Amino acid sequence: SMNLVLSMAAFALAASLSPGPVNLVALGAGARRVDTKTGAADLVTDIDREIETRVREVLTAAFPDHRIVGEEHGTSGPESSWSWHCDPVDGTTNFAAGLPFCSFSLCLAHEGRPVVGVVVDYGTGQIVDAVAGGGVRVDGR
Repeated sequence: SMNLVLSMAAFALAASLSPGPVNLVALGAGARRVDTKTGAADLVTDIDREIETRVREVLTAAFPDHRIVGEEHGTSGPESSWSWHCDPVDGTTNFAAGLPFCSFSLCLAHEGRPVVGVVVDYGTGQIVDAVAGGGVRVDGR
């Protein structure tokens, strides 16, 4: 049911944010080491990988039968009709420069169709989530 999907996504978001992207950003991402992805101009920070690793740990523990696709560490988990897609820091160039224009995004898809999406704005801490056919909420409202 959609309620199950919502609760799954809400759980995953809450767990992935603790100790979480917003708190990690407060550590001062701009000062962290930055390197370049192989074959790409994208900048990647330590914190980027740290967040995705945490999200993977949480999702794997909660939903061992789900597939996880991440920006930094690729695809893991079994073949599944359910898949989580995570971009821990969308806007890494801004992030590395210490600019607040970047976000964390997480999507749950079922049979390739997005059913739930969550975005956290690192600059403001605002959380926007949406459910297919169910509208959009900002900070839970």
